[in-house]
Amino acid sequence: RSAKELTLNSPTMLHWLVAESRNKLWRGLGAAIPDGARHALFPGLLALLLSLAALLLRPASAARKEKDFNDDEAVSPTVGARGRLIATRALDALAFASGIVALLATGYEGVEGSVLSDFFGARTARHAVLVLIGVLVARLALSYPSALRRAGEENLLASLRAARRGDAFVLGVVWTACGFVGSLGANFFLNRVLHELVPVFRAIRIPSHWAMVAYVGLALLAGVGALRLAERAARLKWRARWPSPRARASAVYVCLCVLLLFELRASPLEFARGAVDPDEVTLRIKETPMRGGLLELPLAGEQMLVHRYMLRAADHRKPLINGTSSFVPPTVDRISEYVRSGPIDPRLLDLMEELPASYLVVHTSEIPPERRADYEAFIAQAVWSRRLRYVRSYGERDDLYAVVRTEPEAREEAPPPFSLAVREWGALLDEDPANILGQYGEWSRTVYRMHVASYGELPRYAEFMADVRELAPGVLSGLRGQESKLEENLRRLASAWVERERFRARYERQTAAQFVASLRANAGLASVEGARDELAARLDAGELTRADALLAIAADAEFARREENRAQVLLHYFGYLRRNPGDPPDRDLAGFRFWVGQLEASGDTTGLNRAFMAAGEYKDRKK
Repeated sequence: RSAKELTLNSPTMLHWLVAESRNKLWRGLGAAIPDGARHALFPGLLALLLSLAALLLRPASAARKEKDFNDDEAVSPTVGARGRLIATRALDALAFASGIVALLATGYEGVEGSVLSDFFGARTARHAVLVLIGVLVARLALSYPSALRRAGEENLLASLRAARRGDAFVLGVVWTACGFVGSLGANFFLNRVLHELVPVFRAIRIPSHWAMVAYVGLALLAGVGALRLAERAARLKWRARWPSPRARASAVYVCLCVLLLFELRASPLEFARGAVDPDEVTLRIKETPMRGGLLELPLAGEQMLVHRYMLRAADHRKPLINGTSSFVPPTVDRISEYVRSGPIDPRLLDLMEELPASYLVVHTSEIPPERRADYEAFIAQAVWSRRLRYVRSYGERDDLYAVVRTEPEAREEAPPPFSLAVREWGALLDEDPANILGQYGEWSRTVYRMHVASYGELPRYAEFMADVRELAPGVLSGLRGQESKLEENLRRLASAWVERERFRARYERQTAAQFVASLRANAGLASVEGARDELAARLDAGELTRADALLAIAADAEFARREENRAQVLLHYFGYLRRNPGDPPDRDLAGFRFWVGQLEASGDTTGLNRAFMAAGEYKDRKK
């Protein structure tokens, strides 16, 4: 592993305040910390508190030896000692409370929507940490904790060396410290040195897995802490004969077990269940001799699809080229690069022949509608060139193709499921509005920004689709090199746009400066004066037309960045649901705002595709 990869996958100390999303109690803790979902290391509060008890509480034998020293001050203190005792106990309580608040406030900082995050939202971590530091300094200046000192030994280091705490405590400290330090990866200097000098350490890809070592140590310390608490409970003076010391100790263990079950509960666990029985294409592959491997598409970052392919591989028992787990081999990285977005790279065919691959399965129902034209264009070119041969389809359009170089004897068993002719973008838009996304999605978003810059509001479905169709004539889908034709069509659209009655009614009487200022205000760019003045001057001088000015603002990088998520969500409403957000069955724009928020939080457009494909409204329309 390279140093760069180690650094990329290294958590920080803050990630120890990120809780697993499956934990019912602490869910949301640390959600605002960057990369929190990848490095959820929080072990639970009870394990930390029990480990603290293991540090602060003496073993029963040590407590008896130091009884006289401790009791002199605690049982019969002088007036000065009594005041010091009250102060130290108050400081202990304040340090304990401020420490817990600092811990949780740091984890929940910036998180919204849960009971605990709302409770800690008004308490910032910095304030709590400042209080904690001040309290600890005052406490240590007044008196060392009795757990860290004994008669004649008020030095912290000497007290720690003198105390015999047992092998479990020592091992717990060692394991916890090693696991914690190791989990930080490149964010701790020692790990960087080990990665550089010790070859075996270069195999580490996810340093946060060191946390499992720390959890073993915390388990040992928590056990020691539970034992100390049980000993304290057993030694308590009790007037009644029952409960006995043994019963009181047992009650401590029972209570701690209940608390652990409550804190760490994750039931019911969510499972991603695969189909029990193999599908038709899997059964066909099982019975088909193969000289090479099997490639299944799509990939597109959908790990659950890859897991499904791996599950079915257990049925057909053929080599699966794109079977991966958390480690993605370089070959699969190349395949993903070739099919990730836009027209599928022809080099995918070269790679399939090189590996070699025997068959390709394209699961059409799993491809987002806007990407299907890309797959069809790639398949059409491969079939025309006689490098792929269509065999037949199974189930819900699981299309099976043979790689001719590897399997020259494979035969076509049915006509292709789609036309192999190259199609215009406009024909695809008429067939399925989802094609406003996909290969030419950026041009669709440019039209969106033209609407926003012109009128300061979201475009409506009917007018938007009509405008995008103006970009489509002569633009071939699934092929590269269409930019010049798209640019020509966009300029033609902009020229007609500024002559429309609605546009002229709003801007015809405005000067060049007013016109540019209005468009930039609609686009949220009013504060950038230099660019505004330059554009207005060129418009006044006749160097640019109003159509050019509109296109220049629509192409502004800041404007595009700011509107990217809203544009993506709106185009999904138009493409998948064929309606405006807020139209029935919606009552308002709450759903639109929700998906914009989801996209801003995750940046995952693939997940947005899957969500809209799973919508009941979309499925009903496809029936």
